Amino acid sequence: MSVSVSVALALAVAVAVAVAVALALAVALALAVAVAVAVAVAVAVAVAVAVAVAVAVAVAVALAVAVAVAVAVAVAVAVAVAVALPLSVALPLPLALATTISKLPATSPLPLGGEGARRAGEGRG
Repeated sequence: MSVSVSVALALAVAVAVAVAVALALAVALALAVAVAVAVAVAVAVAVAVAVAVAVAVAVAVALAVAVAVAVAVAVAVAVAVAVALPLSVALPLPLALATTISKLPATSPLPLGGEGARRAGEGRG
């Protein structure tokens, strides 16, 4: 009987060791899954940050392009105004001046010289 008790105890110990090893393997597997999930979350966060940075860079580039276009349009408008303004003043000026001069009477009250210039100076002290 003592042999069968010893065998039974040995079997019980072997089963206990097998259960302990199985539990240790289960814990190790759970830890491996937890690490894999943590790595997947870290990768997802890194991808999200990279996408956010890429979007921010794209927005900054778009704003820079928009500012550059606005500056180019402003410069083009300024150049157009700088070219058009002197032309708009210079082209009609000789015609307007000639028209005004032609409408002046022959004896203009304007002090242009001679007697008119002398009269214009009489009132001064």
